[in-house]
Amino acid sequence: MDSGKKSIHLKVSASQYEAIKTLAAEHNMSISGYLRYMATILAPYEFDRHFLHDPAHKQQLEKDLDEMARNLEKTKRIIELIQRSVYSTALKVESQLKKTRMEAAQELEKDLERIEYLVRDNNDQKKD
Repeated sequence: MDSGKKSIHLKVSASQYEAIKTLAAEHNMSISGYLRYMATILAPYEFDRHFLHDPAHKQQLEKDLDEMARNLEKTKRIIELIQRSVYSTALKVESQLKKTRMEAAQELEKDLERIEYLVRDNNDQKKD
């Protein structure tokens, strides 16, 4: 182990391990590399940029960034499709609600006409 570096050991359930393994594979990383990345991504630390001068590391970084960009684009398309679906469903529900309101208003109008007819008929019977 490199001097000045510490080791962290952790235990996870089988399902958590499989989820981590899947995520690592999606990012083309080893499980330990993925966990190291996730553990340090938000931690403030000095970043050693010397490795970027190595062409192999630079190419790997570019590949990783390209892969991340593709994943973001794919996620963006999925979100846009979901938004369209939600918007379409909202329009359908709004249309159905408007139709139901109109039908209810027509039924109410018919009921009022029936009540008016019965009241008029009852008044006519009382006059006789």
